[in-house]
Amino acid sequence: MPDAPVRDPALEYFYFGFYRALRRFRAATVAGWCVTGAGVAALALRWDPVWRGDLTGGLLCGLLICAGIFLVQQSVTDLWHYAQIPFPRPPANGEAQEHGRAVAELAAVMNDVEAGGWQDAMRALSALRAVGERFGLPQPDGTPWTPEAGQTDQ
Repeated sequence: MPDAPVRDPALEYFYFGFYRALRRFRAATVAGWCVTGAGVAALALRWDPVWRGDLTGGLLCGLLICAGIFLVQQSVTDLWHYAQIPFPRPPANGEAQEHGRAVAELAAVMNDVEAGGWQDAMRALSALRAVGERFGLPQPDGTPWTPEAGQTDQ
């Protein structure tokens, strides 16, 4: 199958859209934990002035920590809401839907992410790529498939 745009709505939701949702989740989660870490580091560096009565610095550090945690919570909520969209799953037999088996596997990956934790969400990125490669789908980010590093054509 060429790397042409796919017009199947099920693939658009379960493959391309879910990939974008996972990428946003990963980026927002990493950013949120970096902001939280910066708040903790700033609080640790300003610990002595906080005890001497400079509550403004401590309050700002606490707000930075809360903002980072809120960002992580928002990314988790966004991913959960994407997985909760009631999208119909096509039958897995190839007659009614050309990509039915691929969508069935992608739906299983989505269910694993929905039922699991952040580790499942991080593993789902590689699982989506593996399903796409196995069924000859274009890469979810739109780039053409290339042979993996270290493999040679013989």
